[in-house]
Amino acid sequence: MLRIITLSLIALFFVGCTSGSLTSINLASNSGGVSFKAAECQSQLGAKYLRGEQQSGRISVKRSFYQIEDDIFVYERGRLDDNFVFSVSLDSLVHFAFELKKQKTSSLGNFHTYFEGISRTGKPVYIIAAGFGVFESFELFYSDSEYVIKELASCVRAGGEREAVLGAFTADIPTAPLSSYIRSDFSAALFFKYDIISSKGNGERYLSR
Repeated sequence: MLRIITLSLIALFFVGCTSGSLTSINLASNSGGVSFKAAECQSQLGAKYLRGEQQSGRISVKRSFYQIEDDIFVYERGRLDDNFVFSVSLDSLVHFAFELKKQKTSSLGNFHTYFEGISRTGKPVYIIAAGFGVFESFELFYSDSEYVIKELASCVRAGGEREAVLGAFTADIPTAPLSSYIRSDFSAALFFKYDIISSKGNGERYLSR
């Protein structure tokens, strides 16, 4: 019996690994723009990939920028250093990283959450978040523009495929630096201010060493 249970757990583990969108957010460029997958939601975005960048640190972040019509969208995949664990929930991490004011939060299922509020820049921001899981990782997709994010949040909550393309391509190039559209902060100062991660060994705060 123990062997059967063990094999079942292993099977479930690998199913979870191969069905990553059930617990995460995935964006992939294709001939029609960008495919968005999260939980049971699959939606096609008329988005243009602009560029990506890497931010190293205790939380390493891969960040990609997309343009839909006149709006910029940011996709972030974050992973915590193997020697540390998050000491706060995903909801708290998002709240701290964006320093949200007037925050509204809505569960989209077991692993996905929708947020809106006023970001550190003083502008409204709309966010879909997923994580953490056993890998201490997370994904965020956000923008100052609400329409597409809210439509995707509804899709994630309801499940199923959206056949209509959300947004449209544009030939216009953003005049502002792409860095000006970043609303999150995963710098060392965040760890010190909010004590969001702990060492696996002794539970110490990162900056208390």
